[in-house]
Amino acid sequence: MFGFGSAMSGFGDDVDTKELLARFPRLAMQVDADLSRYWRQTLAIVSEFASEIEAVAEALVRHRHLGEAEIRSLLDETEMIAGEQRSA
Repeated sequence: MFGFGSAMSGFGDDVDTKELLARFPRLAMQVDADLSRYWRQTLAIVSEFASEIEAVAEALVRHRHLGEAEIRSLLDETEMIAGEQRSA
């Protein structure tokens, strides 16, 4: 992760970024807070749908290309398996 110091809201050592931070520290804090919130939301989504993501990734490795019907089928199968595991 790149950011303003230990934060996530910038990339590299861009001089313009340093000037922007010096002039608008509240903006930097707000951008960093927003990016941190989006990062947490992203992690939650990926965690919630990890089995679906893995199923699609494994199928892509095997087949190199998936059509809409194949993806829908994979997601339906993964959803059914997850539902059965939750019921057990």
